Order: sequence, then C-alpha cells, then structure tokens
Amino acid sequence: MIHIVGPGSTDITASQTGDTNYYAATDVVQPFTVNAAGNPTLNVTISGNGSVNSSPSGIACTSGTCSADFTSGQSVDLTAATSWNHDFTGWSGACSGTTNPCTVVVNSPTDVTAIFTAKQLVKMPGGNYASMQDAYAAANEGEIMQLRDQTFLKTWISTALSR
Repeated sequence: MIHIVGPGSTDITASQTGDTNYYAATDVVQPFTVNAAGNPTLNVTISGNGSVNSSPSGIACTSGTCSADFTSGQSVDLTAATSWNHDFTGWSGACSGTTNPCTVVVNSPTDVTAIFTAKQLVKMPGGNYASMQDAYAAANEGEIMQLRDQTFLKTWISTALSR
C-alpha cells in the first residue's frame, strides 16, 4: 500500500518471503515519481514594515503573506524595500542573508520571509521610539530625548511647539 503526500521521487521495493507453500521471490525495485499538478506557489511573508516585489511580476507584498504561482523551475528575484521607520535586516526561508535582491528557484511550494526591523529614531531612558511624537507622548517633564545626533529636553520641545 502506498500513501502519496506530495510530489517527489522514491523507489518502491516489492518483496515476497517464502513459506511452506511458496519459494521466496527476488526483490523487485521500481522507481516511482509523483509530479506536482499545476505551478508551484511562492509565499512571501513580511515581518515588520516594508515591502517585497518580484521579477518577474506576481508578488507585490506590503504586509502579511502574499502568494503567486510560478512555472516550475523558474528563477524569481525578490526585492525588499524599506519603509521610513524600518530597515531591511534579512531574509529567511528559501532566501537567507541580506543580499537584496534575493534569487530563488521555485520548484515546489516555496516560503520566504523578509525581515524589517524598526529604526530607533528616538531614544529615551525608558525605551526607543519610531517617531518624535510617540517619544514626546511617553516622556516625563525634563526627560532627555535623543534623536539620532540631536538631544532635546521635553521642556524645549513644549516651548518650540507652542510658538
């Protein structure tokens, strides 16, 4: 009995042990291949804020998981684009590392994740924030906020914003 779970190749061996009524038979090995029906799917997942596009076209992903079918054996270039508050920090799955674009050959269902990490635009003793507005809302009076190469006191920002 054979249970097929997906495309692939294997060898099937038929064997017959002997008993009091029959002689043992020589094993017979038969190669067996199951081909995938249709075209394989490429799934791209976005982790963080950014986007991924494919060449040839088919994937234009800005969040969650996006999928497209490609011809089996097709080479697909995936290009990650950052958002204003996130950096592209790498690939996982069928693509790995930080090379951008990443090339993947789609022979079977294929999964790739693009990882985007939040930029630390504003730093305070209590944590890091992606925007000055978020940091201001969380700051206590007199707390120091560092914006990249600049340092501000909340009192100065309150005065500047009220002008």
